[in-house]
Amino acid sequence: MTKSKTKTILGRVRKTARTRSGSGKQPLWGFITSGRLEALLSNRLGPHWLKGSPASVYLGDDKYYCPPLNEALALIHSSHGEFLKWTDEVFDCDDFAFVLKAHFCRSAFHNGRRKWPYCFGIVWKNKPVQHAMNWIVYRATDSATGGGGKLIFALVEPQNVDKPDQAVIRPLAETDGDIYFVTC
Repeated sequence: MTKSKTKTILGRVRKTARTRSGSGKQPLWGFITSGRLEALLSNRLGPHWLKGSPASVYLGDDKYYCPPLNEALALIHSSHGEFLKWTDEVFDCDDFAFVLKAHFCRSAFHNGRRKWPYCFGIVWKNKPVQHAMNWIVYRATDSATGGGGKLIFALVEPQNVDKPDQAVIRPLAETDGDIYFVTC
């Protein structure tokens, strides 16, 4: 594994990436480069960052796959059996976020049709309450072309997977704040 140079986002980004050689071209509309992702995260998360904390986002790859919303939701709901009962400190919000991230990693590995991981990570924040959850960049499908549309950043609440009356994917709210750690 080779280390690339540190890039700036909200102050600084630590990025470790493997050099990858391509084996065939893939459609660009389903993917985002780490540079473009850094800009998107800076734009969306910058105003919500915890003042005085190191503003670092940790990205591990050069490019990410941004699935359509229906694929993301299907994958999230297929993780249902992997979650345990919420238990203070033992299996709480950060553990739910890690398990769902692992589910996305395993799916990308077993998929075998593409070489890039899902654009899906974990975020820790303090407002409105201290909480860890996931985030995703998905793409809206362009109805005219059937291809990829606009890239959309959203938060994912893995603890809502079994709650049909509550949103699993939602936009970043004004009340979401004091973000202090983000990784993909």
